[in-house]
Amino acid sequence: MTSHRIRRCNHCGRKYSYQASGGGCFRRENSGKYCPTCAIPIKDAIKAAKAKIRILFTEEWVETEEVTEELLWDYLESVEKERAKGKLIATRIWPGLYKMNEPYDYMNIVAVPHKGKTYRFSYWRGTKEVEKIEEKKWLERI
Repeated sequence: MTSHRIRRCNHCGRKYSYQASGGGCFRRENSGKYCPTCAIPIKDAIKAAKAKIRILFTEEWVETEEVTEELLWDYLESVEKERAKGKLIATRIWPGLYKMNEPYDYMNIVAVPHKGKTYRFSYWRGTKEVEKIEEKKWLERI
């Protein structure tokens, strides 16, 4: 579904049509704050200014042995218990792999929050075999 809104530009004050969703909403000139005439030079100026700032840290997933796969199974069990009570529990997932010769065994990749950290488990749904356990870390770039 596509939704358009009439907005007034925060810079020049001109009325313009803003596309909030649907095909084309990611166009460079589409902005919720600025008309197309103002949006492009503003975005270009921000991009040029940001290019001059050195990136100090990057977020990366690093393999870890700090936790065991029991954390994953306990977490998934607690989520299912809460859902059974009618609660809406969201879990973060990523697309995984599929075994072409075993169509019902595919990889799940799920984020598990634990003691202020976030871990990512990659496991095969059919065999319950955990492939990888990773921790989200902010690493300093040199």
